[in-house]
This record gives sequence, C-alpha cells and structure tokens, in this order.
Amino acid sequence: MLKQRLLQKVIALSLLVVFSLLAAGCSNIPKEIQKDADQLSKRIEAAKKKIGDKQSQFEEFKNSESYGFHKPYSERENWAGKFDEARAKTDTAQSLFDNELKPILDRGKAEEAENAKAQINRINATLDEADYFADYPGNRAEFLKKVKDEGKQMIQTASNDVASSQKFRDELTAPVEKAKVDFPGKKDDLTMRQAEFNRRVDESATALTSAKAQEAAASPDYAVWGDSCVTITTNNEWIKGEDQNVRNKLNELPRSYSWTLVDQREDFFVTIQKTVWDDWAEIDNDKDYTYESRQVDRDTYAYFESLSDEDALDLGKIDQDKWNSLNIDQREGPNDSTEKFYVGDLPYTCYHKYLVEENGQVHEEDWKEVDEATFAANEADLGMVIMTKPVGLYEEDVIKVASPPGFAYVDNPRYGQWNTDGSGNSFWVFYGQYAFISNMLGGNSIYRNDWDTWNRDYRGRQPYYGKDEGYGTYSGNYAGTTYGRSGGIEAEDPSVREAGSSARGGGPGGGGK
Repeated sequence: MLKQRLLQKVIALSLLVVFSLLAAGCSNIPKEIQKDADQLSKRIEAAKKKIGDKQSQFEEFKNSESYGFHKPYSERENWAGKFDEARAKTDTAQSLFDNELKPILDRGKAEEAENAKAQINRINATLDEADYFADYPGNRAEFLKKVKDEGKQMIQTASNDVASSQKFRDELTAPVEKAKVDFPGKKDDLTMRQAEFNRRVDESATALTSAKAQEAAASPDYAVWGDSCVTITTNNEWIKGEDQNVRNKLNELPRSYSWTLVDQREDFFVTIQKTVWDDWAEIDNDKDYTYESRQVDRDTYAYFESLSDEDALDLGKIDQDKWNSLNIDQREGPNDSTEKFYVGDLPYTCYHKYLVEENGQVHEEDWKEVDEATFAANEADLGMVIMTKPVGLYEEDVIKVASPPGFAYVDNPRYGQWNTDGSGNSFWVFYGQYAFISNMLGGNSIYRNDWDTWNRDYRGRQPYYGKDEGYGTYSGNYAGTTYGRSGGIEAEDPSVREAGSSARGGGPGGGGK
C-alpha cells in the first residue's frame, strides 16, 4: 500500500514537471541566461537613446561660450564623429543579438548555454565600446578643462611618479640580475620583464619632458599636456604592481617541493535499513529503521552494491557469510508481524598517503582524505609524483600531472648531469645532495630516450608510466602497499569506486503490503 502511494506521488510529480516544461516552451536554456538576454535587449535600446541624447547635448555645447576653448581639440579629434562610431557599435550589437544570440535562445538547447553566455558577453563588450564613444566628447571636454585649471599640480604629481618608477626599476635591477645567474632557465623571462620596466620608465620620462614643454609654451597644447600626465600615472601604477609581482616570482624560484603518492586506501561501508508493519492493521503503520553503517572489505561492498537496486533483500537467498559479516541484529529497532530489509547508503571514503619533499627535506605524511574524483584521477599513480615544482620554476610552472619520480628534475644543471653507460646510452646522474630523488627511484636510472619521450609528449599534459609501463600502480611494484593488500590493484569492477554515497535500493518505505 505504502509503495503504491509513493508510486502515485512520483507519477503525479512527473506529470507536473512535464506540463511545466510544456508551458515554458520546453526551453532548456537556464533562466538566468534568458534573463540576461532580456536585459541585453533593453540595454541596446537604451544605448541608442543615450547616443541621441549625448549628441543633442554636444550640439548645445557647440553653441555655448565655453566651446571656444575646446573647438580646436574637438575638430582635431573629431568629437562629432564619435557619435557615428557609437552608432556603428550599437548596430553591431543589434546584429549579434538578432543573428547569433536569438537563434540560440529560440532553439532552447541546454548544450548551447555556454555559447549563449559567450554571445551575451560579446554583445555587452560591444555596448561598452558604444558607451565609450558616446561619452567621449563630454569626458574629453571636462578633462581638458581640468588640465587648464590644474595642469601645474598634474605636472608635480607626474614628476613624483617618474621618480617613483625609476626607483622601483633601479631597486629591482640587482635581484633580477642575480636571479638570471642563479636560475638561467628564467633568464629570458626576466630579461623580457626588465625590458618592459625600462620601456615604461623611458616612456614616462619622455612624457614628462613633453608635459613640461607645454607648461612653458606661450600657447600650450592641453591635450598633449594632459595625455602625457595620464601616461605617466598609468605607467607608475603598472610598475608598482609589476614590481611586487616580479619580487614574488623571485621568491618562488629557490623553492622546491614534490608530492609523491606512496599509498592509497578505500574505506567501504554498507548501510542496512528495514521497514516493519502489521499486515492486519486497518491503517498504515509502517516504521523505518536504519542500522549503523558497517565497514566492509572490497568484495563485500561490491556484493551489496550489486543488490542495491533490488526491492528488498531475500535473506534466505543472499550470501549468508557476507550477510553475517555485517553483524545485523534483526531484533534491533522496531519489530512487527512483517519486516523487509534493504541496502541503504553505500558510503565510500578515499585516502592518500604522500611522501613530501620541501626544499630538499623529505617526510611522509599521515593519511589524508581526498574526494572520489581526486582518488579516481590518481588511482593508477602509486609511486608517481603527482605534483612537483623544482628549483628555478615559478609557481605557475608547477607540474600537476603524474610523472615518474625525478623526471621533472632531469636536465636541470642544478640537480645533476647527463652521463653515458658502457653501452653508449645516456642517463641522468643526480648530485649527492639530491640523493632523496635517487632513493625515490629505487636505484633505477632515468635514461635519455625515456626522459625525452616524457618531456616531449607528456610533460604537464598527461600521465606517463614509462615505455614498458614500469611506473605506477600497475607496474607490479606495489602489491605490498595498503592498496595492494586490499585487492585494489586486482579489482576489475570500477563500480565499487563509482557507487559513491548516494542512497541505494528501495530503502525504507520501498516495501509495503
């Protein structure tokens, strides 16, 4: 009876959802995207009106007494033409809306949602440009008036900014030059960064000379005067920010760390639930009960996972050893004339154990819980380095794709050098202070051909397990780990990893009379 009532509710709810979709036109485009599109249509119309209003204001301004000062600049910079440029941008936005965005919305396909977002962003950017052009004459007039009134103070500020920029550049030179020697792999990058510092400092010095020349002129060009000061301010702000950025990167270069996955484990749990009721009762009196989750081994978990979709467990037919291993006391909880048992939740917890190297110091960490996606992504990576940053790299260069131990340190003269064995094969030899890397390799050597393959085809892009699959979980080297002893390496059914912690089976209430 209870099961029938639940089924009726599900059917009713499903029909309601279907009717709602039909009423909504069956569009699968998210509502927020549709809302953004509606706002965009309004913004296009508002932009068109704004351009007309701004142009009318400009025409009134041209007839005012104050326009005389601005007229030479207005004609030279074609302020009147800015409104035509603004209209061209709104026309482009309208065309994008009609020909690119609207067809997507009309089709209403969920898979086109990202494309719709991209078109909305594109149209908004175009309208931002339209706003810029529409506002340009008014903003430019105000700016030139400010330069005329406050030009001397602007030059004083600009002079201070030039001095500040030069100071930042000069104080950064020595540490950058040292880093170029200490970390030759970043020499080109640091040289490029220095060049941009120098370019901006020189540009600001030239702009200051230009601004001062206008200050001294009998008939100053206030546009050149003001624009020169703006250039100086902009460059100084960039230099201050980039100075901190470069110093952060210089601090990153001497640091090294790596995380090697040395073991992994999976804790499996089975939750049993039951529903009891009195067959002879005149009213429904179902009672539900959930037993405390039992931790089980891989095989037992997989077995009960396979039963999770069944309506109820047939206690007479299921594997008695596996059932008994759960130690379920059927008298626990409510009891009545009829009872049924179900597989409830199947919680699943994953753990990693890492060997961590930090600036040459190595320690093994305790078990760390990781999410299922991380565990699945690295399940084949036992003994592999799953994150590494050698000396001489920035944090942005960190390799977060599994690689064999030591590979990321090879071909870096700080760590060792290439040597040749008796057969003429080139292999890498680590210096003594980096013996921890050799220990991670278990005494094996890294040969040039193998490393070249990783560096060329895999580095930072996909895991590399060696040309003969000699690295990783399935290399045959990790049977003695917690994961190996648990049967994880031999497990063939991925469902034990995909089961997750969602509710399974009929569950309490899934039974009935």
